Amino acid sequence: MGKKAREWKVEEKKFSLLQKSLMAAAFAFIPFFIFFLVPHLVHNYIVDKLKLAADLIDAPPEHVALVSTGEVPPTMRIVIRNFTFHVPRIYTPVRILPDVAVFRINARRISRTISIAAKEHPSSLALRESGLLQWFMPSDPLAFLDTILYASYHPVRMLCKAHFFVGEGIGSKVFETSWDANHRAYVFPTPGGSGYVGRIYNTNGAGYYEFSMIDEVDAVTLREWINLAIKLKPPFAAGTPQQEMASRGASLADTLSKTEQGDSALSDVIETSLNQYFSTGRQGWLLPIAKAMEKRGFYNELIQFYRSNVAEARKDHQQQALWKDLFDRTLPQIIKIDVDPHLNQNQINLYCKNLCEFAIRRVKAKITLSSREGDKTFETLILDNETLHPGNEKVISVEPPVKFIVRNAQSISAQITDLEMSE
Repeated sequence: MGKKAREWKVEEKKFSLLQKSLMAAAFAFIPFFIFFLVPHLVHNYIVDKLKLAADLIDAPPEHVALVSTGEVPPTMRIVIRNFTFHVPRIYTPVRILPDVAVFRINARRISRTISIAAKEHPSSLALRESGLLQWFMPSDPLAFLDTILYASYHPVRMLCKAHFFVGEGIGSKVFETSWDANHRAYVFPTPGGSGYVGRIYNTNGAGYYEFSMIDEVDAVTLREWINLAIKLKPPFAAGTPQQEMASRGASLADTLSKTEQGDSALSDVIETSLNQYFSTGRQGWLLPIAKAMEKRGFYNELIQFYRSNVAEARKDHQQQALWKDLFDRTLPQIIKIDVDPHLNQNQINLYCKNLCEFAIRRVKAKITLSSREGDKTFETLILDNETLHPGNEKVISVEPPVKFIVRNAQSISAQITDLEMSE
């Protein structure tokens, strides 16, 4: 007879009571670790190390309705990419790019400022401190903000939210609002609590817009921001905003002439010129704005405005001449220079006084010696290694070139041809 086949049985492994207790504790610790301990540690890190208030990092954006509660002064309507912005007529542009404009209420270095922008696509939100954590977040800027701003316990989202707040200098409550079904915005406080910036997103296609209002001396309130923001008009479903259409027939020559008609006409000049520039992209429409800046005393900003646009103006000799004339008229408003010749020493003393609110250096001057034989000119660089601070005066001695004899001159004059300014 054959041998009976051996039956194999699986040996059951029995766990002791201690082993079962340890396994149960381990399984229970995993959700505790993920859903409680890690968020708690991340929250403490944000509060202790990143110095953000707990109620700030925990709170979601607060909805605010666009309801006017105050009287708004007369405004200019500025259209960029069919989005209509409203800026009070007393403001003056100080910086203009193809899709951005910055306005200030007066010529002081620190004063209330309004910035507007309209772009086809929103700028990316760079979070250098978040590192690889960004890989787990939406790449679309609006979806990213929606995800982090409403985060309250998710550790990755909370860390990205904290890094975003620190990078943007956000130290108080964030708000959210909307203009219509397709245009919603997050309203962020600006660094130092000086004002607010609204980042407006088109949720149904291309389009990103910004409207900010800040004041480092007298901080802008949320209500002041809303009273102007409520007048903003997103692109119409069909057609072009009326203000832009009305300004298309304007003449550059007529607009330039209106700058001589007093301050009341300057706002019309600015409104027409900006709409023409943003509509056509023609650089010539920045000339009336530059003249308006001159009339209102924005001399420091006008120097920078000139440097930004003079290269493009070289394509048109007439416009280049207008820009140069404007620049030459502006320089004496920034620095005053008087001449005191020392005949015996064949030396010229230049008395310089800084008339503006910025420090001045590397001043180029053209000195002319007039005599019976005619005029002789030479250029010199003064304040090359020195700085002339606001309101200060300085005497600078200049030795003319060898062939220039000071005592033979019947008159001597000096003209500033260029300079550099700094904060």
